[in-house]
Amino acid sequence: MIVTVEGKGKGSLLLLLLMSSLLLCEDVACHPLCGNECPPLYTNLFLPMVAASHYVYFTAKKLFLDFEHYYSRNKFFFMPAIRRCHTAGITLPDDSIRPSKIEYADDFRFVVRLLHSWNEPLLHLASEAHRLPEYSSHIRHEAERIANQSRHLQELMNNVVIQFDPEITSKVDYAVWTELPSLQSADKITRLFATYNLLRCLFGDFRMVGGYLKWLLCQFAESFEC
Repeated sequence: MIVTVEGKGKGSLLLLLLMSSLLLCEDVACHPLCGNECPPLYTNLFLPMVAASHYVYFTAKKLFLDFEHYYSRNKFFFMPAIRRCHTAGITLPDDSIRPSKIEYADDFRFVVRLLHSWNEPLLHLASEAHRLPEYSSHIRHEAERIANQSRHLQELMNNVVIQFDPEITSKVDYAVWTELPSLQSADKITRLFATYNLLRCLFGDFRMVGGYLKWLLCQFAESFEC
């Protein structure tokens, strides 16, 4: 199911530049982003986005592993919880040869759709965390941090995308998440399984977003070092 939401305005640019080299080296090919050949415009626009996306990814991954360690009864406990992610229908653009920069509109649209698809799940992950036993305050706190950084990343994306195609963020077709009843279930196992799968999909999607944004940076920087 796909719905439409009005896009938001621009935000400020600046996040974790001093940490970016560390963040980019785990789970994504660790190479210099563009060396000294990066045009300053694209470096200044893309590098904060890449760093922000990796910050969300690493935070989400740690929360997922902490959650699994705390609640799992054995190594197979959460296997029945694994289900299709709500964003699975948002497919990667066709990786054909693009004759010009304007052909990257589909790539930007893919990232924007993916980011917007996490707004509602992250909101409810934080608000419903109190239903989880014992570990709920940590989950709520981390979910709020991730939600704030995700919104910041969307603002950074808007600053870039509007320069290529303003319509990409004016109306966003995002994937609908339907697992709220499971998070609110009276059954403890149902709540645990729903949270587990949500966190699993979250860090997986932001790993993809981070790698994709780094790839886009390298395309626009036109550097062979990327």
